[in-house]
Amino acid sequence: MTQRLFLTLSYVGTDFCGFQLQANGRTVQGELESAFQRLTGVFVRVHGAGRTDSGVHAEAQVAHVDVPVKKKDMNWPRALNAVLPPDVRVLGASLVGGDMHARFDAMGKTYGYCLWLNRDFVPPRLAPFVWQWTA
Repeated sequence: MTQRLFLTLSYVGTDFCGFQLQANGRTVQGELESAFQRLTGVFVRVHGAGRTDSGVHAEAQVAHVDVPVKKKDMNWPRALNAVLPPDVRVLGASLVGGDMHARFDAMGKTYGYCLWLNRDFVPPRLAPFVWQWTA
């Protein structure tokens, strides 16, 4: 018996081959599924609200999983963040009905782009997160 859990995720996509599982590289979904298996002792499929390309970052991507009922009351953000690598974080987790679906029940998506305008260089700490635009 399982309980559906919705997650809000944040990640730096620089070292990922996107969200969805890929045969040729590290993915956010793969890291999450490994973390869930470590915490529950069983394989748990993570369903994202959508896929992201290689190198894409997320500030509040939604996903859902079906966890064993006996584990449903776990402090999921704390537990997952303790075993996830530092470039993936769970911002929140909520128990929902079994018919809720991260992809099919999404109301919308927002994409943001950061431009670094009219400068000779991008500060190193911002370089992974902005696109330099020189006029």
